[in-house]
Amino acid sequence: MHNRVLVTGAGGFIGRRLVSALSGSGIQVRALLRPSHDASEMEAEGIEIVRGDAADAALMKTAAAQCDVIYHLAAARGFKKLSGRDFAKENTALIEAAAHAALDNTARLVLASSVAVMRGRPPMTPAGSAPRPTSPYGASRMLNEKRLHEVWRNRQLDYRIARIAERVAGPGAKDWQKIVRAVRDGRYRLLARGGQIHSCDVDDVVAGLQLCAGDRAEPGATYILVARDPAALKDVFASIADELGVAFAPRMVSGWPLRAYKRIGDQVFSMFGLELPHAFTAGFHAWPSHYDAAATSERLGFAPRYDVLQAVRRTVGWMRAEGAV
Repeated sequence: MHNRVLVTGAGGFIGRRLVSALSGSGIQVRALLRPSHDASEMEAEGIEIVRGDAADAALMKTAAAQCDVIYHLAAARGFKKLSGRDFAKENTALIEAAAHAALDNTARLVLASSVAVMRGRPPMTPAGSAPRPTSPYGASRMLNEKRLHEVWRNRQLDYRIARIAERVAGPGAKDWQKIVRAVRDGRYRLLARGGQIHSCDVDDVVAGLQLCAGDRAEPGATYILVARDPAALKDVFASIADELGVAFAPRMVSGWPLRAYKRIGDQVFSMFGLELPHAFTAGFHAWPSHYDAAATSERLGFAPRYDVLQAVRRTVGWMRAEGAV
C-alpha cells in the first residue's frame, strides 16, 4: 500500500471520487485544487489540501514531496472550446509539470488519459495500436502520451497511462444531464441504428486507476478503463426512460449517413487538423464504439462491477436524488 499520494484535478468528477476512495482505504491523500474549488467536504475527511495550478512546476514539486504516487487527472478537457494549439499548450504544460514532480520525488506517475486518442480507429482495435484522435482534445492527449514514451521513459520515470472511457457514468456524472433531460422530455423522436456507448462507472474507473498505480502494472504500459462490454444506444436511452418512468418509443432509422459523416470528419481531422461541425455528435449517435480492454483485465485484474446500463441507471438515480431532473 502507498503511504501518501498526490491527486491533481481533485476537484473534478473522477478526482473527487478517487480522493474519497483512497482516503477511505487508509492512504494519506494530498489533493491539488484550484483556488475556486470548494474543499469543505475533503477537509472534513482529513484530506490535505494544496491550492494552485497543476501546470506550475515549482508548486507541483512541492505538492508531490514525500508522495509515492501522483495521480494526474488535471487537464484541459473536451468540453472546453479551445483551439488545437491551446489544447496542446495547456495539456503539455500540465504533463511536463507532473513528470518533473514525479521524477524529482521518485514517485510513480499515473496519467489519466482518454480513449479519445483512439476515436479514429475501428471498433475493437487492440490497445497497443497507434493512436488516431479525431479532435483537438484527443490530439493533445496523444501528445501527452508520446511525450512520456519518447522523453520521460529515457529519464527513467516510472509512469503508467490509463485511457479512461468517454462520458463516464455514475453518481456525480453531470455530463449526462443534457441526455437524461432530452429523454425525459421526449426529444428523441428518431434514433439511428447501430450506435453503441462504451462507458464506465466512475467507481470502476477509480478502482482501475488504483490498479494502474500498483505493482502489477508495468512501467510505461497503457491500460483501458471501460466497462466489460458496450451497450446499444437505444438500450441506454430506454434504461434512462425506465428509471425516470417516462415513455420511450423513437422511430429507428438507418445510421449509415451519420457513420459516413463521422468517417469523413475523421479524414478531415487527420489531414487538416479541423473538426467538421457536429462530427462528434454524429459519432456518438451512430458509431459502434467498442474498446478492447481484455489486456487490462488480464494484466491488472481489472473487473468492473457495473455494466454500462447499470452505470447509467446509477447516474439517473443520483440526478433524481439531487433534483437535477
